[in-house]
Amino acid sequence: MRDLVAAFFLKIVCLTLLVACASAPKGDQLITSAASGTIRIDEMSCTGPRLGERTRLQGSAALDPAGFDLMTWNLHKAEDTGWRLDLERLGNGQDLILLQEAHLTPAFSSYLKQSSYHWSMARAFDLGGAETGVLTSAVVPSSGACLTRTLEPLIRLPKSILVTRYPLNGERDELLVANVHGVNFTLGTTHFRAQLESLAETIRTHIGPVILAGDFNSWSIRRSDVLFEITRELEMGPLMLTNDARSRHWGLPVDFVFYRGVEVVDARSLEVSSSDHNPILVTFRMPEYPWEGIQR
Repeated sequence: MRDLVAAFFLKIVCLTLLVACASAPKGDQLITSAASGTIRIDEMSCTGPRLGERTRLQGSAALDPAGFDLMTWNLHKAEDTGWRLDLERLGNGQDLILLQEAHLTPAFSSYLKQSSYHWSMARAFDLGGAETGVLTSAVVPSSGACLTRTLEPLIRLPKSILVTRYPLNGERDELLVANVHGVNFTLGTTHFRAQLESLAETIRTHIGPVILAGDFNSWSIRRSDVLFEITRELEMGPLMLTNDARSRHWGLPVDFVFYRGVEVVDARSLEVSSSDHNPILVTFRMPEYPWEGIQR
């Protein structure tokens, strides 16, 4: 217990320093890759009538419904030794990479430029002159994107959620992917619930498969209850891990993957020292495609 109390106060000190160095943009802003580098698009809120129709990218590229790989990982702002080595090692071959606490420092921007992925980032706030937030990258362009930001009531900095859509080869319906960094520092669950309910409204309007993943900061029983209540209402099941190496806070996992309309072929979490979270890697398929044991 003494160690937990000490860790809590250390986190408060670190947060105080973080807030002093951070600033939040006034509007919702999507940062996305483009042939010319990066572009910034304002007012891409998921509360609008359509899911990012203004960023729609047409093309023939699509995910393989017979099997596609996803990794979700809180990168801890790429502050820890070995983050790039692990990101390149574990991300190699992934069709979708969902990162929380991505930080567009020169080093991380260099990684993005050298990768062949299409990516979008929901800008939460700026730290040390570089944007931070959740970032989703994929081997194919998204067909739409939007974001939500929820202000942390105590530290007054936002957490962000990024929603992207991807075509599936030969499928009429598209895959919706929600990348979540949950509100953390609250005295109750009101703001935590409000953030998830806002996302739920977007998911309810989507016809087709859905994957919801990220760092939910579900470090209490009450928070976990809210998370599972909302995902059950959305008819989304939690990913089950036989060998569960997920990071835990106050004894509870905070990183989750929920899904509906797709099937899990393989799932695992791996221990790393390059972040304070461990990544989760999953292979999905559409239900009508029998898995033939292809090594991906």
